[in-house]
Amino acid sequence: MVLYFLRRDYDALLEQIQQGQTKMREIGTDIGESCRQSGETTHDNFPYEEAIRQQQMASTRTRDLIRVKEHARIVQVTPGPAASIGKVVTYKDTGNGETHTLKIGSHMTFGSNTDDVVAYNAPLAKIFIGKKAGDECHGKIAGVTHEFLILEVSTPTP
Repeated sequence: MVLYFLRRDYDALLEQIQQGQTKMREIGTDIGESCRQSGETTHDNFPYEEAIRQQQMASTRTRDLIRVKEHARIVQVTPGPAASIGKVVTYKDTGNGETHTLKIGSHMTFGSNTDDVVAYNAPLAKIFIGKKAGDECHGKIAGVTHEFLILEVSTPTP
């Protein structure tokens, strides 16, 4: 299974892994400190028990991100008029007449500017990939069929 990433999101994935590894080292220090403060390491030692819980959560999250990295492939935004990863799509929902804009993003996106980004493997993005301005398309989202008109496909500036 290949998971596609734009360079920016791949770099952010690597940073998240690094932060997770750093957090696990810090928590390990906390575990050691909690053992020095109390002769009891597993019973009635809340700092120790909490540090162990935090270590397990950080370890699981970091391990999951490493698995994603193992399957990640960096892709470039492809030139041309068709919708693809990294492109911005403006579309009209012909059912309700509303117009929306979204960016087709990586498998995972990080950061604060992700409100209008939809992962390429999300149902809505799958409907648009390969389509061009003027194309009518339809697909199911949460079991409901929607129809769309692609108004514009553009490549955002970096």
